[in-house]
Amino acid sequence: MAGPEPQIPVDVLTATAGDLRRLLNSGSINSVDLVRLYVIQIAEREYLHAINAVVPLDKLLEQASALDLERETKGPRSPLHGILIPLKGKLYCSLSIHQ
Repeated sequence: MAGPEPQIPVDVLTATAGDLRRLLNSGSINSVDLVRLYVIQIAEREYLHAINAVVPLDKLLEQASALDLERETKGPRSPLHGILIPLKGKLYCSLSIHQ
């Protein structure tokens, strides 16, 4: 992963959108740091053998950087501006489709 692991005073596994918004608004973190933290969390759980569909890191960082610049120059456009929203889903299938 590009760049050092960010040192951020938040656990992204338990932080609420409100927690992240307050940190972004205060300048304590930026969206690029949030992307890096979430990617680290996904990689650290590889042992779960889950299917992780993630946008390529360079695209994630590019978008996060653009959102950080927009926040700096124009302010946030919504309460979720720059906050990464990871989604978790489960797919169950019948064993009969494999036979």
